[in-house]
Amino acid sequence: MEGRGGAAWIWDQERLQSRLPTDFQGNIIPESLLSPETEDGERWLQGIDGCEWQLWRDGVLAESRLSECREKAVIVCDYTRRLPLQGTERTWLVMCSAAAVVMLLLASLMLQGGMALRHWQTLTQLEEQLSAQDESAVMEQKARLRAERLRQRLLAQRSLLQQENIPLLNQILELMPATVSNLQQVVIQPGRIEMILSDGQPDPRGYVTRFDGLQVGAMVLRNVQIQLNSNGQGVRFIAEIKKVIPAGRARS
Repeated sequence: MEGRGGAAWIWDQERLQSRLPTDFQGNIIPESLLSPETEDGERWLQGIDGCEWQLWRDGVLAESRLSECREKAVIVCDYTRRLPLQGTERTWLVMCSAAAVVMLLLASLMLQGGMALRHWQTLTQLEEQLSAQDESAVMEQKARLRAERLRQRLLAQRSLLQQENIPLLNQILELMPATVSNLQQVVIQPGRIEMILSDGQPDPRGYVTRFDGLQVGAMVLRNVQIQLNSNGQGVRFIAEIKKVIPAGRARS
């Protein structure tokens, strides 16, 4: 039989089949396949029952038949030589290769899917962080606006309060004792006035007598308190400011 890579011994195959069990399921491998290929020329191979004469032309087996052995030229088959794959083995190898390719593709898809999932999770976290930052910025802006509105309202109230109490404050300053040399601080709050004075000879009772019940317009001083400094040279003047409601008008 012609074919690159050796020839099947039809005679040997028949003899082998007669020696094998009837339930033998393996492949019959011709011994000539255990010998190296050649390009051109003739050779003899040692077989099971005699020798096989082969004629090669351009790497192709041209002829093959049983022949008497020429001891000097005979080639002994190398039984350690790796056998060529048979049809079943080739099919199995192709299936294994296809399975390996499929597994690699699945692994690649799983890896890409995992990377895509991590990328999506990263984007989600980034969006959440940006959203939280936006919310924080909005809340901070609202807080600043509330603080600014409160500040403006307090300034307006302070301005109005000072305008209402300027006549009363002027009258208090005009009635200060002659011993007062300096007005260090004045704090006017809703319903309250506090002053720090420099007085070389303070008379607490005289302050109370002079200012308690003092009325200017609709404003009147009540509960005047005088606190002396430890050195006896300073006075803390504290009094309540009441608003007098004219008779016949109800309090709103």
